[in-house]
Amino acid sequence: MKAAIALAALLLNSHGCVKNVPVPAEAPLRSDSTMPQVLRFTAYPHIIHPGDEVLISWNARNAPHITLEKSTESANTLTRGEFLESIGDFPPDGTLRVSPKVTTTYVISCGNETIGCASASVTVTVKRPR
Repeated sequence: MKAAIALAALLLNSHGCVKNVPVPAEAPLRSDSTMPQVLRFTAYPHIIHPGDEVLISWNARNAPHITLEKSTESANTLTRGEFLESIGDFPPDGTLRVSPKVTTTYVISCGNETIGCASASVTVTVKRPR
């Protein structure tokens, strides 16, 4: 349980949306229905060849918008968001067609320091021709 909380904190901190919100170690996980939630975040297909298109889809709840970012395989780490490139802000429910040239991880986050934050990621693998 503590490992899951630590991983969630690391993911959220890497995007800066809860950086200044202290949470006591003994605090239970909130199941508050007013907290931002990423209900669904998918990429189809998730394995492609260079030049192919991918449909990214998401649904979020209790957030006015989502932020979409990406990191390519040339970035060795997602630590502290150093290699995340902003794609933009979008409505809480939506889709976007992308055509990555290299393996790319897409990250969605929603919320803020006041209402809380949620995030998720999905990786699209781009196969290299032989």
